[in-house]
Amino acid sequence: MKKLLVISALIFCGLLSNGTYAEKLAINDLLYDLDKVLATDPGQLSEEEFYEYESAIIRGSSGSGGYFLGEPEIQWILKSEKIFKDKGINLQDKKHRHEIIGWSYFSNEEYNRAYEEFKGINDKGGLELAEWFINNKGIKNDRVVIKEYDGAIPCAASEIARIENGRYIFVAYFKGPVYRYDKDKKQHALIYAPESQYDWPDELQLDDGNLTIKLRDGAGTFIFNNITHEISEIPG
Repeated sequence: MKKLLVISALIFCGLLSNGTYAEKLAINDLLYDLDKVLATDPGQLSEEEFYEYESAIIRGSSGSGGYFLGEPEIQWILKSEKIFKDKGINLQDKKHRHEIIGWSYFSNEEYNRAYEEFKGINDKGGLELAEWFINNKGIKNDRVVIKEYDGAIPCAASEIARIENGRYIFVAYFKGPVYRYDKDKKQHALIYAPESQYDWPDELQLDDGNLTIKLRDGAGTFIFNNITHEISEIPG
């Protein structure tokens, strides 16, 4: 299964920056018996035992590019949250947990479900990326649906390319999308996202209202009209 455009470096660094969560990743042999973990009734676990089981689920489902949970793993975690909430216990690390769930939905191309997870934790970068794929997945020669948001670009990945004119700044991100920032309106918009995280844009050229977006290793070249929002792929 493809793991599409998961900005995994951000998720990974976000998890490990939380010392409490990182300590919980040092678990025992539960990691190697995921079936046992998922068959366990979370209502029979203490809060500390839940963290061990949760960590086993996350690590047992991890890949080289991030965290990718399947539906059984997600449902076990959500069921656990409800059980502990009903007991009056608010589990720690909720935001990190739902980041993982959100990006897991995203990697499985369940963009609407990913959007709802990102909305619940106010992950603006995830929200905007999921919304772009909901509206534009697969577009190569058509008008891109673009939504403008107030404020600065929320993507915190490394910049790969940047170009600007008197009004707009265009920025391409590592394993990420291309954003436009309107200096007059102080608004940003996601204008293009590659199908695969490994085909990130690494070169931008601007000629009047046309932005040329070149993907790394010759994976493709696109022309985006900044006025009409039409995008077209240049045959390779």
